[in-house]
Amino acid sequence: MILAPDPASTFFRIPGLNASATVRVFDALGREAINGRVASAQEVVDVSALRPGVYRVLVQDTRGLRVATLVKD
Repeated sequence: MILAPDPASTFFRIPGLNASATVRVFDALGREAINGRVASAQEVVDVSALRPGVYRVLVQDTRGLRVATLVKD
């Protein structure tokens, strides 16, 4: 799974994402920072409120559960 852009400042997209995916973002301590749904690969996930650092992004869609690392500027 690819996150773009990475590192991200205000948002990221997940190219190739299937419709109606659940996206969860966790900080380095495992605390959930974002939990939401995206309708398509064109929709953005807003990370502007997150502090700079490294985050884990979990995506659940028709392909199953996938994990990626995101760097927030």
